[in-house]
Amino acid sequence: LFAWQIWADLTEGSIGKFLRDSYGQILWSFLHSWWVAGFMTIFGVTDFGARRASFAAMIISVLLVFNIGKQLYKEPVPWAGLLAVALFLMLGSLPGLAAECMMEMPAVMMSFFALLLFIRAEQKKTRMGYAQFGCALAAAFLMKYNFGLVLIAAFVVVAVSEISFNRAESYWHSVIVVLVPLVLVFVFWLIVPKFRLHQYLETLVNRPHGPQELGWAYFGFYPEVIYADFGWWVLLLGGAV
Repeated sequence: LFAWQIWADLTEGSIGKFLRDSYGQILWSFLHSWWVAGFMTIFGVTDFGARRASFAAMIISVLLVFNIGKQLYKEPVPWAGLLAVALFLMLGSLPGLAAECMMEMPAVMMSFFALLLFIRAEQKKTRMGYAQFGCALAAAFLMKYNFGLVLIAAFVVVAVSEISFNRAESYWHSVIVVLVPLVLVFVFWLIVPKFRLHQYLETLVNRPHGPQELGWAYFGFYPEVIYADFGWWVLLLGGAV
């Protein structure tokens, strides 16, 4: 419905309404609505058109995963990229997510895109590269909050490691370049022109129908979901960590 509203605003040519409706989506990603609205324009305002957005995100994610592996290991035959794709396609929930009009698959796509830009930024060591990575981090956050938060936390760990253990004091400049887009998004999405931080914090708390906070079901939710997706192959994930 949110994507339909965005599609309707664009069809009417009402930019003001488009911006208002986008800004009003604090609980649901406006970037997801934009993404789905584009596919509605191509395939029609139907369930089929909306679901194609997730399927396309899955295809793009496969290509991004392959390129991430290929960038990490420069081999004549990109075995790392092929292995990364194989591990990605092992996800048991992938077919369902690719067939539903939900935020998860586009958020996965944006996360992989951010990781690819991070690898390239680390290789080239340019401010433009880190700025692009920062923008991709911000986009991943706006696509689905918890995906963006995990990526931001991972980058913080990398930055602290570089500065503390590798004595790379110059890495501070890269950190600042990455943080600028994130700070701008945080300020203009949650504080200005309207203070909406409390509404954002509500999105990080379980809904009443979910497991109770601080219970075993609460802490075991993600491990259970990961095991349901991978089975005993999850041991490979533990080994990687």
